[in-house]
Formats: sequence, structure tokens, C-alpha cells
Amino acid sequence: MSEFTTTNEVLTGKSFTGFCDVLAPGVQFRDCRFNGEHPDHELLSTGPGTKIIGCNFFGHPKGQHRGIRVDSENVIISRTNVLDIKYDSDAQAIFGRSGTKNLLVEDSYLEAAGENILFGGDRAGSVDKIPTKIRIRRCTLSKPLTWRGMPNVSVKTLFELKNAIDVLLEHCHLQNCWKQQQVGYGIVLSPRNQYGDEPWSIVKKVKIQYNLCRYMAGGINLLGKDNEAVSERMHDVQLKYNDFQYLSDEQFGPDNGRQILLNGVDNFGVIGNKFAGDTLNSFLDLYGDPSHKFYAYYNYFQEGYYGIHGQDTDLGSPSLQAYCPGYVWHDNTVVKWNNGRFISYPIGTNVVGNFE
Repeated sequence: MSEFTTTNEVLTGKSFTGFCDVLAPGVQFRDCRFNGEHPDHELLSTGPGTKIIGCNFFGHPKGQHRGIRVDSENVIISRTNVLDIKYDSDAQAIFGRSGTKNLLVEDSYLEAAGENILFGGDRAGSVDKIPTKIRIRRCTLSKPLTWRGMPNVSVKTLFELKNAIDVLLEHCHLQNCWKQQQVGYGIVLSPRNQYGDEPWSIVKKVKIQYNLCRYMAGGINLLGKDNEAVSERMHDVQLKYNDFQYLSDEQFGPDNGRQILLNGVDNFGVIGNKFAGDTLNSFLDLYGDPSHKFYAYYNYFQEGYYGIHGQDTDLGSPSLQAYCPGYVWHDNTVVKWNNGRFISYPIGTNVVGNFE
């Protein structure tokens, strides 16, 4: 274990083995190497103003529980690789739960089995310590396909928010997510009061835009509030100009194939996204609580087997009316599948493709 207690210390070209704990503000790591010593530990815990520039993190040969824990303010992670983080079902490349504020992650490669990036999922301690103002830009979040079927590797998702405010994920590549511990969504947003004693847990003010997302069983799963404990309700989420490619329930499922799964999120906007793949279930699967102020413009969907599917309602417009009351729908394209169904879509839908 290494502890860093000197304020504004700059470490360049160093190599560390085992857990590194930053206790002083302003510590910088430049072109350093971090090596895992014990699979069930994390590699680095940041302090206030920690900067990690051009570094490489390597999990233990048997895997690693976590790469970087960010429970501090004003941290920068840039041009950094976090590799081989795959020891258990909650292995993360980057994780924050309490006091994460003004975080910038850019131009980095992040590899983890559980969640490549996760905020929330443990106690924040107080409302003012909810992870806030997080910016993730031009990063790759990936799970090596060689991990598929490997013992002690439990896959969940690529990007997940359980308790976070004001988050931006943009110009990133998200790739490779299959059914194992969960059903293979690339992105999961869901407020979680993990231990039942923080009912103010929330996910809100989230923008996911200009990302390339590919090779996964499903696109994005949004659950508006905790279904196991009391939480606040998710609101103000935008999914804009993302390109979802090679979604496949056959290759990365089974039991998924949904482009968007939605339950009770208010002011959720879907703008200019493109979805493509095979063996898809639906492009909008709706259940549970209604989502108020839902709007969708200029998207390109694959119809799949069910198009717009609402629990216990007819397909298409009736499902949207039941689960997204007062929705706004404009100039969306649906590529028709040969599914033997005629599905009635809202005005503002361009249906193209196979009409047989």
C-alpha cells in the first residue's frame, strides 16, 4: 500500500504495486504505472484535485475488483488506460459514490467486467455528496470478447448511473456487452437507494450524446425510481445523436433485443439517434409508471418484432399514449421488419423497408 500525503506532489514515470491512497490535495500522476497486487482491492483512490495524466493501470493477473475510485472533487483523468478489471460482479474501471464533483475523464480506455463506469451503488452519506457534474469525453468503454465464458468474470453493463446529477457522456465508444450477470444493456440509468436509508437518491440532468455504441444485447435501460426501496424519480435525461450498431439478441442475449426500455422517467428526450441490429425485440418497450413529457425527434429505429410495445396494451400508438401521456413525436423513421404484424405508429412516423 502506498499513501500520498504531500500537497501538490508531482510524480512522473513512477511504478506502483498494490493499493494507492491519495490523502493530500493536488497530487499529480504523469506517465505512471499501477499494478494490482490483490484481486479484491482497488488500484487507486483519489484525493481533492488529483490529476492522472497518461497513466496505465493493470489489474492483477487473476483480475481486479476496481481500477480508480473517485470520491473527491476536481479530479482529472486523461489519456489513461485501465485494463483487466474483472475479478467479480461489481468490478469497475472508474467508480464514485460520495463526494465526486467536477470530474473530467477524457481520451481514456476503460476496461471492466461489471460496470466500466459506475456512479452510485453505495452510500453517498448526504444529499450534498451525491456524485455531481461529471464529464466523460472521447473515451472507449469496452469488455474484451475473450472474457466471455471466463470463470469469475461477471458482466453487467458499460455505463451505469445509480445516484448522480449533471452527467455528460459524449463522443465515446461503448462496445461489447452480453447477457451474464445482467441482460446485456450497454447503458443503464436507475436511481438506487442501495441500503434503504438514502431516500433522496436520484439520477437527473443526464446527457448521453454523439456516442458510438455497438456489439451489445440491448441499447439503454431506464428505470425511473428504485423498485426495491424509496428513491427520488429520475428526470431530465437526453439521448441525442448516438449511433447504436450491431445490437443482437441472438449474438449477445438471449432475452433482450430492446433498443430502449423505459419505465417512469420524466422529461426524457430521444433526438437524432440511429439503431441497427438483428433479432431485435422492439425499439421502445414501455412498462410500469408513465413517463411524462417524453419527446422523440429525427430518430431511426428498427421495428423488431413488436415496434412500440407497452405492457398490457396494443402495439404502436396505443402503447405510447398509455405510457407516455402528452408525448411529442416528430419525423421518426421506422424500418419495417417482416414480423407478420401491422403496427399503427403516431403521426410523424416514416415507415420504410419490408412491408410483406
